[in-house]
Amino acid sequence: MNCSMCGREMEVGYLGMERLFSDVSWYKKRTAFGFGGESLGLKDKMGLAYAEGYRCENCKLVTIRY
Repeated sequence: MNCSMCGREMEVGYLGMERLFSDVSWYKKRTAFGFGGESLGLKDKMGLAYAEGYRCENCKLVTIRY
């Protein structure tokens, strides 16, 4: 898939969390227990993770900034 902003190819993967209060991570493939993800650094001091993003309800595309 190409980025709608720049036209470059985007990486396919998954957003996930291993457990409560862990950081949101990017996974190149799904795993049984969520191990091996790359932290996106979204967790705040209270242990909560939020990412600003945009959603197109029509095409089911979500784009986040981290």
